[in-house]
Amino acid sequence: MDNSSLTPMTPLDSMVSDDTLQMMKATLPYLPPRQARMLAVLAKFQELKNTLSMQPARSDAFQAMSTSAPLDDDALLNALKTYGGEKGKQMVENVQQMKDMFQLISLMQSTSFSDKEGKE
Repeated sequence: MDNSSLTPMTPLDSMVSDDTLQMMKATLPYLPPRQARMLAVLAKFQELKNTLSMQPARSDAFQAMSTSAPLDDDALLNALKTYGGEKGKQMVENVQQMKDMFQLISLMQSTSFSDKEGKE
């Protein structure tokens, strides 16, 4: 598998996971199922522990991930495409097309309404 097919880590994942946890997860396919399951639980537990330890002391980290600007629908949809795989990417593109269609209809209705007002 080449690096272009790998899904990047989300900002939260990169904050709660480190190289050691990533290496632990990378070994899972090479272990017997019972050991792999236990190691996977250990890795996820460590990520949860790291997440919970962030809250009081590192609430600024959550603030840094969020934006204070109004929600940018297009930026959000583009970010979702990064993590959704092919099926998720297609769904997001469908949502974008529907959003564009509704905007066009709204523009046409407002133009039609203003034309009627101008004639009166």
